[in-house]
Amino acid sequence: MRWEPTRSIEILIGAVAYIIGTFGLTIRCNVPLNDRLARLKPADGEAETIWRDYLKRWVFWNHVRTINATVAMLFFTLSLTKFPH
Repeated sequence: MRWEPTRSIEILIGAVAYIIGTFGLTIRCNVPLNDRLARLKPADGEAETIWRDYLKRWVFWNHVRTINATVAMLFFTLSLTKFPH
């Protein structure tokens, strides 16, 4: 794909939404939650509280990632529909 002014802004927005909004959020938000959960001992007295907190936060960030991936897909698709005449 060539970098053309008629499509460049859509490609740029799609790339930022995908890189920051999916990979960035995964690294910054979901992976630390997964690591914390992996260290949890089921017999720990606070395991249920930690699990509930994990579930609420992980699902929230997963929804944010899904929205960003959808935005990226829409902008990439839009860039493909803008062919020069």
